[in-house]
Order: sequence, then structure tokens, then C-alpha cells
Amino acid sequence: MTPSTLTVVLDLCGVFVPALSGALAAVLRKLDIVGVVVVATVSAIGGGLLRDVMLPDVPPPALVRPAPPAAPVLPSITYT
Repeated sequence: MTPSTLTVVLDLCGVFVPALSGALAAVLRKLDIVGVVVVATVSAIGGGLLRDVMLPDVPPPALVRPAPPAAPVLPSITYT
């Protein structure tokens, strides 16, 4: 079964928004570009995994169908 376009867009927004929050937190701490990308990626992917584990959604969709790697990197580049 292929996911619909709306599902893909909502999934990417669910990765993009926490990455934006992590990138903003990293910029406020005055980290360099590598630190901003790492914090944005960890907050985007880690938050979704934590949510999926707390809700008994096993295996987590982030591990079955991962988001494109650009999804957490784009917000970090916009802040630096």
C-alpha cells in the first residue's frame, strides 16, 4: 500500500518542525553548522521515535519508512 500525498506531507512536516525547533535551540547556544545539523537531526528523528515507542506503534514508522535526509538538514541551514 502506497502512502497518499497528504500522509507524506504530514510526515515530512512532523520531521521538519521539530528539526526547526532543534536548529533554533542550537543557534541560540551559538553552535557551529555541524552542531546545528546534529541537534536538528537528533530532535527531529529522536522525538518521533520516542513518540512512537510511547504509543505502542511497533515498529516505529521512522525506521520502516525513514524521511529523506534533507528534512532535518534544511531547517538547520536556514538558521545559520
